[in-house]
Amino acid sequence: MAKNTDDSNSVVIEDGKYTITGIETGRLEALRYGEPWRDLVGDKFILNMAQEIQRLRAELAAVNGQAS
Repeated sequence: MAKNTDDSNSVVIEDGKYTITGIETGRLEALRYGEPWRDLVGDKFILNMAQEIQRLRAELAAVNGQAS
């Protein structure tokens, strides 16, 4: 099973069903339930969305007084 927390190299969505990894390295991969699902290498659209999710979650955590 995929972990339900993000780190700087991944984003977890839909209660852990999907994970996007490789955000820092650019070697993007989608996992489904923690298993390899799709190769996203070169998909700048997905990279930008994952980075935006990370940014917005960090901002939300800051507003709510939580550590990110």
